[in-house]
Amino acid sequence: MHNGEHIKFDLPLLIKTATKAIFTFQFKQAVKLLKLHKQYPMKKNIVAYEIMADNKKIFLMGSADNIKEADIPKDIDVLVLPYQGKSNICSYSLKLVGKIKPKTITLTHFDNAYPPMTSEINTDKFVKKMNKKYPDIKVIKPEFGKAIKI
Repeated sequence: MHNGEHIKFDLPLLIKTATKAIFTFQFKQAVKLLKLHKQYPMKKNIVAYEIMADNKKIFLMGSADNIKEADIPKDIDVLVLPYQGKSNICSYSLKLVGKIKPKTITLTHFDNAYPPMTSEINTDKFVKKMNKKYPDIKVIKPEFGKAIKI
């Protein structure tokens, strides 16, 4: 296990999320999620897991914030990258990839798992920028119900 921190939501994303909840009339769902958050709060500290499977080193991040250089394992084959939580998530994630330098990235957290607090994040911009800046790093966007090969 490696130490890290939960991503800090920025103000533009918080405003967008609150506005969406108000204008889509999902008050009950928003209140329910806020109550659950009080019961099971997201703490600042999180862990990231280093997993060895089929001779591959997998670095599974629970959230994408403040992984210290010392806590990043070397020679990562697969980075499981949470892709949500910032209004500038594309550039934020590109910087993180530059620190970690994996061979493959599998995206997570880009879906709309807890509406209205979450929304589907378009990953196309990230994939295009990755192909341009890091052409040797493969990016996988999993699809519901489909197995992926890493």
